[in-house]
Amino acid sequence: MNSHDKWLVVDLDQTLIKTDLFIEGLLRCLLTNPFLFIRWIFNNKPNCRSLKGVIADRFKVDYSKLPYRLEVLDIIRSKKLSGYRIVLATGAYQKYADGVAAYLGLFDHVISSDETINNTGEQKLRSLRGITNQSEFEYIGDCGKDFPILEASKKGYLVSPSKSFRARFQERFPSFDVVDIQLRNIWDYDSKLLRPHQWAKNIVFFLPAVTGFGFYDLNLLWLVLPTFSVMSLLASVVYILNDIADVESDRGHSDKKKRCFASGDVPVQLGFIMALILFGIAFIALLCWQPPTWPLFAFYFALTIAYTMVLKEIAILDIFVLISFYVIRIFIGIKTLEVPNSVWLMSFCILLFANLAFLKRYIEVCQQKKPGNGRRKYDSDDKEFLRTSGIATIFASIILMILYAKSEDFSEFYSNTDLFSLIAVPYGFMMLRMWYLASRNKVDSDPLVYTIKSPLSYLALIASSVILFCSR
Repeated sequence: MNSHDKWLVVDLDQTLIKTDLFIEGLLRCLLTNPFLFIRWIFNNKPNCRSLKGVIADRFKVDYSKLPYRLEVLDIIRSKKLSGYRIVLATGAYQKYADGVAAYLGLFDHVISSDETINNTGEQKLRSLRGITNQSEFEYIGDCGKDFPILEASKKGYLVSPSKSFRARFQERFPSFDVVDIQLRNIWDYDSKLLRPHQWAKNIVFFLPAVTGFGFYDLNLLWLVLPTFSVMSLLASVVYILNDIADVESDRGHSDKKKRCFASGDVPVQLGFIMALILFGIAFIALLCWQPPTWPLFAFYFALTIAYTMVLKEIAILDIFVLISFYVIRIFIGIKTLEVPNSVWLMSFCILLFANLAFLKRYIEVCQQKKPGNGRRKYDSDDKEFLRTSGIATIFASIILMILYAKSEDFSEFYSNTDLFSLIAVPYGFMMLRMWYLASRNKVDSDPLVYTIKSPLSYLALIASSVILFCSR
């Protein structure tokens, strides 16, 4: 090997790619297969090297879908054209490093961690010395662990530093460059992380009032607002954790690949910390404001975690779990408003939410570009089943409304049977129109997003509210 070769050494995690494969895999493990982590603790002498191997063996990565930094790739290609030998030097496990190197085809050598070496800091520098034969090299890195390597390098590049770390870097290495990639604060992505539009699902807390006097007593409705707030926080926690668990499958989806974790815009570890903070706030608020409902909230949260871990991977059962999320909300609303439980309302809501669950899965299947759908087990062969089942629930719910209008329970709260039955018109129109548009790929991956954006939704809601009020 020529001692006068020019070398460019490139780090992988948070440098060449926008994420950290080990941390990403570790969090996915904790959320989807925690028993794997527990077995590792008891079956091995716990150390970072063996854990990296366990994670790499269990969680596969599609290297073509990783969020690569184009600015770093441009530097690599430019240096390679100038005759540099390129080394990928990373603390990531060998399987991941070799996969990235094979996909990009830009590297002459790969240095990574294995069962015996955790290739970070000083250890990485020693490994580099052996590869470069003590030749001078340039280095592209991203964090404080890279300082020993930057000190030994001829020239260094720091990628995506925070303001404070950038100042430390430039003070210590004034002649080195910063690869200026615009960083945004995690709070700039709060609307994408928290998904406040999904809080609209919590409107179901008010549904029990439709079959009780609470619907016309604003003082009672105010009781629901703390409940609404707590559930909204918990829902955001669940969405964050779910996005972390599904980060790999999301990268293969036409729309979901733009999500914060899948795109690498927000590190998964920061999202996890945010989820813990939000959960703490929700827990304190629940104990202070809503003590009678905490068992239902606890059951809801436990079910969502089970859904994230494994239940979403079981076809049909996942539909029932999605329905259960709404049913639990309704029970919380009943408990909060202290109105009677209505079998009619509960039956109607089960059919309504079954329709939305089937529609959601149908849309996902229609948007698939290749067989398989990540962690969900539906494919193109299931389209007819999903569509038939979903549309059937619409007509079943309409029949249920008409039967309710003819029942003895109806006269307790409403008087005009014929007028009440007209509510089936705006309801049926909205539901069937969503299926009509979904079959033409004109509905977002989440039907709720379409509902919120569509002016027809608000017209249907206003019409239904007027009919309900006039039916008193």
